[in-house]
Amino acid sequence: RARDQLLRLVGVSPKAAASRRGDEAMLRRLLLDAYPDRVCVRRERERDTPDEPARALMVGGRGVLLDRRSSVHEARCFVAIDVDDGAALGGDPSAANREALVRIASAVDEAWLETRWVERLELDERSGRVRAAAERCYLDLVLERREATPDAEAAAALLARALRARGLAEGFDLGRSQVAARLDSLRQWMPELALPDPLVLLDGALESLLAGCTRLDAAREVDLDGFLLAQLDHGQRAALEREAPAALAVPSGSKRRLSYRGGEAPVLAVRIQEMFGARDTPRVASGRVPVLLHLLAPNQRPAQVTGDLASFWQNGYPEVRKELRRRYPKHAWPDDPIAAKPERRPQRKR
Repeated sequence: RARDQLLRLVGVSPKAAASRRGDEAMLRRLLLDAYPDRVCVRRERERDTPDEPARALMVGGRGVLLDRRSSVHEARCFVAIDVDDGAALGGDPSAANREALVRIASAVDEAWLETRWVERLELDERSGRVRAAAERCYLDLVLERREATPDAEAAAALLARALRARGLAEGFDLGRSQVAARLDSLRQWMPELALPDPLVLLDGALESLLAGCTRLDAAREVDLDGFLLAQLDHGQRAALEREAPAALAVPSGSKRRLSYRGGEAPVLAVRIQEMFGARDTPRVASGRVPVLLHLLAPNQRPAQVTGDLASFWQNGYPEVRKELRRRYPKHAWPDDPIAAKPERRPQRKR
C-alpha cells in the first residue's frame, strides 16, 4: 500500500511498476527520496544481537536504536520510517531524548546517497595536538573517515583560537619572559612612556607565531623575549634598557642580572663583598623604584634581603658580619663596608 501510494506520487502506475524487475529496490529508493533527512548510519562495529538492538546515528546527530524485530540486519545505512520517541529504553524520558526507537526501517544502498568529502580539523584535548581528517558525508552524517595531514594555516588558526580561549599568558607561559615582566613593570611605574602590553603584542601576531605548529604546547617553545623585543621600536627599546635594564653594574665592576616580576621591586642577587663601597640602594625607573637586594653569603645563599642598603650597613651588617665571619673566616669581613674596597671575586685572607 505504501509502495503504491509513493508510485502514484511520482506518476508511476502501480500495475506497470509491478511488472518491472527490481521492485523492492525501487521501493527502497522511493522511501529514501521521501525521507532524506531520516537516513541513519550504524555506529562503528555495531551489529544486531539477541539482547541488544543496534545503535545508529540519524541525520542531525540524533542517536537511535533499531528495533530487534526489524528485517534490516546487515545494511549499514537505513531510513528510519517509524520513529517512536517514547519507547526507547523502556520509556525513560531522559533516555528517549538520547536514543529514539526505530520500529520500521528501510535499507539504503550507500551508492544511492549523494556524498561529499569534507576536510575537518580538531584539537585533541588530551594530547593537545591538531588532528586532521577527510570525511565522506551525506548531509551531516559521516560515512567514511580518513586521517590527513593538517593544513598549516588552518592548524595555526585552530591553535590560536584555543590559546585565546585558555588565556595567552598561561598558554605561552608568559611568566618565563623577563622582557614581558620588564614591560609590564615599566608600564606601571612609568605610564607616560606608553609602552605596549605584551599580551596585545602576542595576540596581534598569534597566527604567525604558530605557523607550522600542530601542538598546543608549541607556544611554550616560542622565543618570547626575542619576539617582544622585535615588536618594539628604537625609542621603546631604548626606554626599556634605560629604565628597566636587564642587568645592573655593581661597585665591584660586575654586571648582575635583575629579576623582574609584574610590577614588584626587581631582585638583584649579589655577593655582599661586591656591594662594599655602595652607600645607597640601586634604583630603576628614573629612581622611582628601589631594587630588592639579595645579599649573598659565600655559599651563594641570601644572608640578608633588603630594600634599604644604607640601613642594612648601619643596623644589620654587624650581626650578619659576626655570623659569616665565624662560618667563613678566610673571607673579608671589614668593620666599615662603605669604606672597604668591593671584591669581584672572593679574596681569601692568608
